[in-house]
Formats: sequence, structure tokens, C-alpha cells
Amino acid sequence: MHDNKNTINRKITIMRNLSHLKMLLIFSVFFSYATIAQDTDHATYFARFITAQKLLTGNGLPKDTVKALKLFTDCAENGKMSFAMNQLGLMHQLGKGADKDIKKALYWFTRSVEKEDPRGMFYLGNLYKKGEGVPQDFNKAFSYFKTSAEKGFIGGMYGAGYCSYKGLGTTQSYDEAVKWFRKGVEKNCPASTFMLGNCYRNGYGVDQNEQEAKRLLKKASAQNVNEADKELQLENPEVAGNKNNKTKIEYDGNTGNSPEQKEKFKKLLKNQDNLTLTGSWVGKRYIYDWSGQHIISEDSVMVTLKQTTNKITGQWFESGELLVKLDGITVDGQIVFNGAGFMGSNRFGENCPMQFKVARFEAINADVDYLAGNIESYSPYTKEPGYPCYVVMSRQIEKSAKTENPEVIKAGKLPAEQQTDKALAVKEANSTSVTNPEQPLAKGEMAKQALEYFKEKIPVMTVFPNPFKNEINITYKTTGNSEVTLSIYASNGNLVLHKNIGNRAQGTFNEKVQLTLAPGQYIVKLMLGSEAYTQIIIKQ
Repeated sequence: MHDNKNTINRKITIMRNLSHLKMLLIFSVFFSYATIAQDTDHATYFARFITAQKLLTGNGLPKDTVKALKLFTDCAENGKMSFAMNQLGLMHQLGKGADKDIKKALYWFTRSVEKEDPRGMFYLGNLYKKGEGVPQDFNKAFSYFKTSAEKGFIGGMYGAGYCSYKGLGTTQSYDEAVKWFRKGVEKNCPASTFMLGNCYRNGYGVDQNEQEAKRLLKKASAQNVNEADKELQLENPEVAGNKNNKTKIEYDGNTGNSPEQKEKFKKLLKNQDNLTLTGSWVGKRYIYDWSGQHIISEDSVMVTLKQTTNKITGQWFESGELLVKLDGITVDGQIVFNGAGFMGSNRFGENCPMQFKVARFEAINADVDYLAGNIESYSPYTKEPGYPCYVVMSRQIEKSAKTENPEVIKAGKLPAEQQTDKALAVKEANSTSVTNPEQPLAKGEMAKQALEYFKEKIPVMTVFPNPFKNEINITYKTTGNSEVTLSIYASNGNLVLHKNIGNRAQGTFNEKVQLTLAPGQYIVKLMLGSEAYTQIIIKQ
């Protein structure tokens, strides 16, 4: 693009990833001379800014980044020009035309925000979203994006939509995401165009409409969004047959959601320390979309565990391949695994480094022993959580096995010491044990009820900021009068804090806790009556 008499063209490239996607977002920001050059001084600084742009890009003048940096600094410090502040921030953030210095980038973006510049708000929000130069804080990121969007900047519209789409720093809402993406599309934002096309393709926040999805994706493709090309090449959407955010999880028989069934299921949970978990477990891993309502994929898993007092180690296999080694502890009947790295893949089949951040399981005593819970994954590339994931597994019991699906565990893929487990897994995979007449729960119904139980349980407690320095906030919801207690454990299981909060009526509450602890991982456990909720936190 070329400068004309009344405008300045600044363009930056911002990389972002959706479910391990990499997307190029190019914002072209135009400024009107008439709105900023009201007197001689402003006109002078404006002219210097134009010269600096030409020196930085080599477009119209010989490239000289040293002179460009000096002119931008003059415009920012003496001319008080917020768009010069933003330019300096970008140069230091990206290391282009200036030394890469996140602290200086943070300084200039903050100065721009003080002048209520919506672009500076967007850039500062990005630093908080990525945790660059500041502790990662999705709440602050979303707040800056939203304010930027409300002031009319397309970057803020995309950022607010993206956070709403995934539930980063705000309540997950496809409806809210679509609202912001539409505003971005109206201003010709390539990233918002791609995201709105994705929403139409899957029925996220709108009725599923393949024709409108393709129109938007083709438009995004023409705007150089590479992921739009990849999406157009895929035959099926992420969630097939989805209409207006309605769940498409199908089960045989009843839904398992009645109050009586829920209460019956809760009574099966083993909330005690003397669990014997050593052995092999087989079952299913369910990955959901960001709303937690639609199953994206369902895969067979096998987990081998070894328990020594409260220490748990093990291995996690998918399709017979070792995915990740496990290490964790038991906390009052719940297993909390610390994370480990593994290679995942995105929607397009591209390899993506991931971290197995934490897995929380509870034991269920039904017709056979079960473990069920949720897994949190993390992308070190995007510095964001992965999709919601839930697992239901049954203990392998040889006497109750029926060989129905020997392909669940591929022969020859496990290490030698696991061959016995593999053979047993072949016999036990997808089997149904003899039903206890006092607990008449079929395996499919158990999986269904476990999924619903943990899906409802996850949003009850949140802990922020995480990582933290010396203080955390624990927000939780109660559905009725409950006795509330808080415990925090070190990674070795030692109790470092216990607090009786007292009785809480129905509502949402926040508990602020000061913690003087050594850096490392800790486990927060909140008891609401007889229900336990856990989360891993990291002390910086």
C-alpha cells in the first residue's frame, strides 16, 4: 500500500492460533490528517511521523531504522502522538527497527492506553493474553479488547470475539463471539471473516449454513488467511449436524439427567484416601468444542497406574501408542496428575506440541470400578488451554471380560513390560461386567452420567490469576446452603493451608487468599458440602 495526501498506512502482522491453528491477521490503520494536524506543531510532528514511516519501510526514502526510531520517539515523547507510541511499542515487541524489548513495548502501549487510544488497548490486551512482559491474565486481555472494540477498532472486535469464542477471561459464549465477529466483518477484518465463516460452518451461535460459511471462508482466503484455504478443503465441519448450539451427543436409552439419577451417581463416588488404583484401565476420551456441548472426537484410551501411598505414576496410551507418562498424587480420593509434553495435532492434521497440564479423576464404585474425570491440556505455542476433555475408564477385570474390540490396542506397540497389560486390554476393551443388582448401571449409562457429572462440575470453581505471585482469587458457585472449606496442598501432598470458610447460601462467592510459598505447583481443593473441586496452581 502507498501513502496518499491525507492518510498513513501502518500494517502489522499478528499470529494467532485456534485449536492449534496459525492465522495471519493484517490490520491496515488509517489516520486522517485533518483530525490531528490542527496547528503548526501537530503538523510538524505529523510530517515527522510520515518521514519515520518511510525510513522504517524504505518506501519513498532510503531505509534507515535508526533515524526512524529517533523520529518516532520524538513524535511520541514531545508530540504526544498515541499512534507513534503504538508504533514504538510494536517495534520493540517484534524487534523490527529496534531492539526487542518487551518492557519498552509495555511502556509505550500503556502510554497509548492512557490517551484512550483503542489500538493501544488492543496491543496491550495482546501482551496480557500471551503473558509477554506481564503475568498472563485473560481477564485483563478481554477487558482491553472489549473496550477497544467498543471504541470501534477492528482488532479489539476480533480479540473480544476470540475470547468469547473460547471463554478466555469471560464467559464462553458463541452468541457473544458472533456479535463481535460480525462487527469486524463489517469493517473488513480478515480474521473476523474467517471466524464468522467457521461459526456458520459449525452452527456456533448461528444456524448452521454451509453456503454462507463458504462465502465467508472464500472472502477470508482472498484476504490471505491461510487457514480459510485449509478449512475449505475439508469435507466435514468440526461438528456435523449441529443446529443453533443444540447438543448432538447421542446415547441409547434415557438421558441420565434426572435429579434422582444424578443423586444416585454421586453416591457411587469414592471420596476416601485408601483407594487401590494400581492396574490397567481402559475406556474412552471425549473431546468437546469450546462450549462443552458438542463432541468433536471420541478415542479409545488405556492407562496403566502404579500407586504407592499417595503417589501415582503411570502411562497413557492411545491406539496402543504411548502418549504421555503420568506423575501425580491422590488428594482425598481424587487423583491429580501433573502435566507432561506430547505431540498433538490440529484440525488439519498438523503436528502441534502440547502439554498434558493436569488430569483430575474420581473413583466410582459401580458394577465395576471406574475412573472418570477431566483433562486440561495446554499449548505452549499459543499459551492457551486446549479443548475441554473428559475421560471415563473401567478397571480391567479378566473374569468379566468379553472380547468385542481387539483393535482398541494395537499389537506390538507397547513396551515389553506392558505386554501382559496389552493382552488383558484386548480382552477387556469395551466389555460389560456382570451387573450388581443393587447398582443396576449399564456401562453406557455410567459413561453418560460420568460425563454429565464432570461437565457440570468444572465451571463451579475458578482460580485466578494462575500463575500467581502472592495472592489468588477463588471464585465458586453454590446451589444451596453448603459448608465450605478450603485446602491447599504442595505437589508432594503435604497440606500447606486449611481454612473453614463456613456456611454459604446459594450464590457466587470469591475468596481472596494470600500465600507466601516457594515457587512451584500447588493443588487447591475446595469442599462444597460433600462435593470436592480441585485445581492446579503455579507459584511464580
